[in-house]
Amino acid sequence: MKDINVLPVIFRDVMGKEIDVNNADNRDILQKLVYLLSELRIFVEEYKFAYDKNVGPFSQSLENDIMEIKTERPFDELTANSNDA
Repeated sequence: MKDINVLPVIFRDVMGKEIDVNNADNRDILQKLVYLLSELRIFVEEYKFAYDKNVGPFSQSLENDIMEIKTERPFDELTANSNDA
């Protein structure tokens, strides 16, 4: 089972701000971050990426998970949940 709660934590740690899933640029950045972390074998979730000539590496299943993120959840709650795994 995927823990999508780690996705906003990745974005916040790298970008220094909370993700706005309604912002296409934020979603594209997170796609690239997860791709890079996957290539480096740092991020273990299995997402299949294809290369899109407009946005670069793209995973539809990751995009679906990003859109499920509840941005109103406090960061402390997200961090606590990701540490429970």
